[in-house]
Amino acid sequence: MHYASVTLKMPANKRGEPVPLYYVGCQEMNNDKELSWHLLTSEPVTCQEDARRILDYYEKRWLIEEFHKAWKSGGTQVEALRMQSKDNLEKMVVLLAFIAVRVHQLRYVGLNRAEAEKQSCETRLSPLA
Repeated sequence: MHYASVTLKMPANKRGEPVPLYYVGCQEMNNDKELSWHLLTSEPVTCQEDARRILDYYEKRWLIEEFHKAWKSGGTQVEALRMQSKDNLEKMVVLLAFIAVRVHQLRYVGLNRAEAEKQSCETRLSPLA
């Protein structure tokens, strides 16, 4: 894993200030194909722990994408909401976010048999005497 602070300069034909960023790079060795990740972030990266945190965020991007899919179109259709007041809209958006999380969790468990067994009521609840 590598990390460094970098500055992106504007092209000569553009105006603007340079942009300070942080670079995090790593290479996956466990795959048949070597996969390199090269990430730029505005989050400070000054040690290995910071770099690992950025990589962890990046690894979770698919979970975040799946949540947004469930929230926007996969059952809750939050973007189709039309409310009379901002307050009511905010309440519905939050409520539908909770529902989207649960929809995503159910989908994940449904697609992962080992995870489904860990989540079953037989392992979560004690039998009544």
